[in-house]
Amino acid sequence: MRRVVCLGQPRGCGTAAWWLPVRRAALWTPGGVLCVLLLVAAGCGKKEPPEPPPPPAVTVAVPVRKTVAVYGEYVGLVDSPRTIELVVRVEGVLKEINFQEGSEVEKGTLMFVIDPAPYEVALQKAKAQLLNAQAALESAKVALTQAKNVKDIEVDKANVARDEAALVNAEQVAKDARVAVGASAMARSQLDSAEAGLKQAAATLEASRAKLAQSQADYQTRVAQADANVAQADASEATAKATVADAELNLSYTRIYTPVGGRVGRANVKIGRLVGHNEPTPIVLAAVSQVDPIYVDFTISEREMFELRRLGDQKNLGRTVVGKLSVNMILEDGSLYPHEGKINFADRMLDPSTGTLKVRAEFPNPSGFLRPGNYAKIRMVLTELRDALVITERALGTDQSGMFVLVVDQKNMVEYRPVKVGPKADGGMVVVEAGLKPDDHVVVKGLQRARPGREVSPTLDGAAPVAAVAPPAAEATAAPKPAKE
Repeated sequence: MRRVVCLGQPRGCGTAAWWLPVRRAALWTPGGVLCVLLLVAAGCGKKEPPEPPPPPAVTVAVPVRKTVAVYGEYVGLVDSPRTIELVVRVEGVLKEINFQEGSEVEKGTLMFVIDPAPYEVALQKAKAQLLNAQAALESAKVALTQAKNVKDIEVDKANVARDEAALVNAEQVAKDARVAVGASAMARSQLDSAEAGLKQAAATLEASRAKLAQSQADYQTRVAQADANVAQADASEATAKATVADAELNLSYTRIYTPVGGRVGRANVKIGRLVGHNEPTPIVLAAVSQVDPIYVDFTISEREMFELRRLGDQKNLGRTVVGKLSVNMILEDGSLYPHEGKINFADRMLDPSTGTLKVRAEFPNPSGFLRPGNYAKIRMVLTELRDALVITERALGTDQSGMFVLVVDQKNMVEYRPVKVGPKADGGMVVVEAGLKPDDHVVVKGLQRARPGREVSPTLDGAAPVAAVAPPAAEATAAPKPAKE
């Protein structure tokens, strides 16, 4: 018996050249007939077409109207409000360093000690000189008191008064004698004696007056000299006090304290070094920078300055926004600094070469995290857009024409819509200035599955599928699926 082998693949009814040539007699064998029947049945059956895939699911959202704060971002440099250089003010050997380099120190911390022994000795000498000067001053004051004694002057004045009275008496005696001699009632010798007594009384009065004048002149001289001695002693005392004060000041300079609290740098000298000796400029032992609060300096453009001015007018902040506007800081790693700052300085004029204005913000820095010299990004409100139309940034796409969004219409068809975007808003939102209407349904998720001109299955963001976008009648008017044959 011959074996019949079925070869080839049927391609449909009526195809005659689908089998390999075999002997004609072999076709009529039982096996051949069965093979032919099987191949004809396989090749002539109809296949049902596959069902079309459902529309891709997307998430849509309606634009939101809100007041949007427009921010500006600026690169700023962190700086200390005060940086103090601790310098040498007296000559001596450095004896102590009382801080850890790079640490934070409090105001009034003892930082350095210069050997105080020479200045302690100088202070003791100055105090001894002051004691001598004070003793000399007391002595001069006693002499002045004594010089002002007017006992001699009073005695001389009494003598003058006595002699004046004697002169008046002698004049009367002489007058009476002249009358008596004229009347031949007295001898001439008695008149001569009276005249001589008058001359003697006048001479005695003159001598008393001269002695009084001398006493008064001596008093003035004596008091003037005593006053001069007191003044000199007083000046010596003042000089001694100044010497003591200078010695005390020099001694205090041997102990160097920090006048501010902050972070200290490295020590520029070592213990045991002679400092302050014949140096043209004072040696800086170390520097301390205040770090709480901390400053950030940055610049804004002229246009941004006017926007700030308008914002201040809107908020009734007055003629200046200094101390009234809050700012935020974005750190180098992109994180937000936890403390809010304030604008505390704006320069008086624009820089004419750059057209920018220097501005400074002040931030709390209680942990000392920020250091002078750090770079930071300042973010602050420049103006506010009222009733702005905003959408999420996730809805935006970009092509050669610019920015666009995909909008789902009432028939659930995707529409390409070019838009003009404005500034960013909080929460990953962006302002759309043109290209959208408030009731548009914008695709926010599934942009890769949405194609302009094709149908989608929309769901409102955070809600059930959007019935308002695809009316119920749409399902009734949809094309029927092909029936199975």
